[in-house]
Amino acid sequence: LVSDQAAPSLRCCRISRNQGMGGMVLEGEGLAPRITANFFEENTPFDVQCFAPGPIDMGGNGWSRDPAQSVLGNVLTAPVLRDPSELPCW
Repeated sequence: LVSDQAAPSLRCCRISRNQGMGGMVLEGEGLAPRITANFFEENTPFDVQCFAPGPIDMGGNGWSRDPAQSVLGNVLTAPVLRDPSELPCW
């Protein structure tokens, strides 16, 4: 969960097989996360749910399925990586 005014940096993580709210939830105002070079896979119901008022940039992450189907809300996902081997940390 990333909420109001949070600015975490998340890099080189595999976010996998989470249930309930899914892999990651972004909510509130003033968010400034740096989330890149991670791999999202098999999170249900979504890999990412975003309830922030503005777009959140999550480009440069890997996705096991099409982000258009696995991301809810205003999240920028391009460029999309499809395989963990494309990430700089694997």
